[in-house]
Amino acid sequence: MNEQNKTPTGEAGNPTPAGGATFTQDEVNNIIGARLAKERAKIESDLADREEQLARQEYTISARKVLEERHFKYNADDVTAILGVLKASTVQELENALTIIQKSIGLTLKEQGTNPATPPQTWNQPTHDAEIRKAMGLKK
Repeated sequence: MNEQNKTPTGEAGNPTPAGGATFTQDEVNNIIGARLAKERAKIESDLADREEQLARQEYTISARKVLEERHFKYNADDVTAILGVLKASTVQELENALTIIQKSIGLTLKEQGTNPATPPQTWNQPTHDAEIRKAMGLKK
């Protein structure tokens, strides 16, 4: 019976030329299964990449809202830089880091009531380096 599966036939039941490759049904199933598994893995990888990109975009949008709520002035390009420096991967971590920085500096722009383009007077005072390093995820 296994020999019947190996009978070389081409299209419309015509015999294939000598030297043509023939496969058993199990071999064909294995080949197709391997191709399907490879394609499935590629699709899952692409989906994971898209989900990660969407999560980063959502986080950036949320981070902008947090920065605006805390009255930080920034350029559109600064958000990515700020998030990279603070080493925060969630909105809660970002809020915690900003709280530490604001306590260390001792001001918010709203409380200061000055032009955000000019550094406030308190910036010349000593800061709490350890707290700032912690907020940025740096070693002591």
